[in-house]
Amino acid sequence: MAIPPARRTSTARPSPRRGSKPAAPPAEPEAAAVAPLPVEESAPLPELAVTEVLPFDAEDPDHEYVSSVDVLGQLAVVTGGTYHRLILLASTDGQTFHARSLLASTDSKKVRGRRSRPSVSGLRRAWMRPDGTVWLLGEYGLVAWSRDRGVSWKRLRPKVEPCLWDITEDAAGQLWIAGDEGVVLRSPDGQRWEEVEVELAYRDPRPDPKLRRVPAGLFFCTFAALWDGARFFRPRGLPARVALAGVAASPRGIVLVVGDNGQAYRSVDGGLAFEAVASGVKTHLEDVAWVAGSFLVVGDKGTILRSADGASFARVPSRTKAHLWAIGGWGTGAFVGGAGRLLLRLQTAGDRHWEGATDAG
Repeated sequence: MAIPPARRTSTARPSPRRGSKPAAPPAEPEAAAVAPLPVEESAPLPELAVTEVLPFDAEDPDHEYVSSVDVLGQLAVVTGGTYHRLILLASTDGQTFHARSLLASTDSKKVRGRRSRPSVSGLRRAWMRPDGTVWLLGEYGLVAWSRDRGVSWKRLRPKVEPCLWDITEDAAGQLWIAGDEGVVLRSPDGQRWEEVEVELAYRDPRPDPKLRRVPAGLFFCTFAALWDGARFFRPRGLPARVALAGVAASPRGIVLVVGDNGQAYRSVDGGLAFEAVASGVKTHLEDVAWVAGSFLVVGDKGTILRSADGASFARVPSRTKAHLWAIGGWGTGAFVGGAGRLLLRLQTAGDRHWEGATDAG
């Protein structure tokens, strides 16, 4: 497998929510043509009931927002916040969420002579692996992991300072992280990290762009690009300046990416080529996931959309106008996180995922 060159450590001043202006993109290689994967057949979708788990807090909704929700078995972890307003919550019954601690101190400290920053930063992503390991990413290059379901944490220091947004694993078992200022990190074991150079333009960090594994490789929303195990390239059909935020794949290989101003693009060959589709909205779309037999999309002004095929969309009443940022699903339902610590629960009538679960405190 070809390995891209290591990336030099960024010395630019980090910013939790603002990135540098992207450079003009270089010429991009063409993706190889492949046979399309099967497309899902249309079928009636089960209705999703929407309930409020955590209410909207209007005191400071822009800083105290939910940036990610992850569910593994009967454990849900919620992260968010900006600067010193960390959000880290956990639930074992799907209904009662308790605050968790990452580090003991939240006192500010000096960093290389620059302004003070909190030792506990805002969080951007919680990711739970099947072996039970929990990873956290956040502002100022924060990377931490836990092997005891979040009781204790080990903080790693990958020598980067920009905000880190998302983490996933490729087909070869390597871990990848995407962050602000075009930062990409890679590790063979989760302990040794190197920066990887990506010679593509990157988008601003407004939506905490997602990084997800799709059939064709790893899709980086920050670059609107794929890593196929040998190279980074922009799939056919995606505009050079497209601003994407979320990406998801259906069980049969349809890939849907969404972004600013209602943009949506669909691929039926695993993510190598896309075509624009009409979402029916003009609001910013922030995340997408496969939930209860359909793509679930969330965004600004309480927007929730569903699509069985990634081509046509229907609205789901959310009964909120809050900005919705993140989805964490469990197959037959999902949590949706938003501004002001808002947390919604969406589930089908026959959902039994949390049946028998108890609140472990």
